[in-house]
Amino acid sequence: MAHHPYDPYYLYNQPDPTYSDRSNINTLFISGLPDDVKAREIHNLFRRRPGFDSCQLKYTGRGNQVVAFATFYNHQSAVTALHALNGVKFDPQSGSVLHIELARSNSRRKHKP
Repeated sequence: MAHHPYDPYYLYNQPDPTYSDRSNINTLFISGLPDDVKAREIHNLFRRRPGFDSCQLKYTGRGNQVVAFATFYNHQSAVTALHALNGVKFDPQSGSVLHIELARSNSRRKHKP
């Protein structure tokens, strides 16, 4: 039995409101990094990408697991870097492969005193 749009029991696929508008996100979330990664390595990975602003490493609290955030000046630059680097083998020795996606929110830049 096919459902019609006017059927009161028909549920159409609505976008998840938490992810409905990601066009203002200019920060990338990077996982799949080796435990011994350095902030300098992440910076060197992204520094030649147009629109790159900054990056930071975060320890997840699960062993030595590390994730990174890379911030760009605009959304399009972030998306271009995501498409260029997602799935790239980061460390040939460990076989670490980058998993990159748009972050849930933009990183706030730390200002030096």
